[in-house]
Parts: sequence; structure tokens; C-alpha cells
Amino acid sequence: MPKPVERVDRLRAAARRRTAYQQAWDALGSRIRVFVSSSQYSTVRPRIHLADLAQ
Repeated sequence: MPKPVERVDRLRAAARRRTAYQQAWDALGSRIRVFVSSSQYSTVRPRIHLADLAQ
């Protein structure tokens, strides 16, 4: 069983990684395009607005 200090160190490292991933997502998330396959269009058509996708 790991010592409490080692566990706290691992938790802090995990929190730093999470922060780094969140910063990357915040920077790149708005640049990711929405992809709708033509075979799925009939099922998602009521939920999306094509003019919004074009922007």
C-alpha cells in the first residue's frame, strides 16, 4: 500500500495533467469542426441547423 505522501504526490501530478489538458481543450476546442456523415444526415437533421455549421 502506498504511503500517504506518495499518494498525495500522485494526486497533485494528476491534477496538473488535468489542468494542462483543460488548457489545451480551451485553446483548441473552438477550432474543431463539427462532422456529420452524409449517411447520418437523416437522423441528425432535426437537431442541427446547416447555416450554423457553415459559420
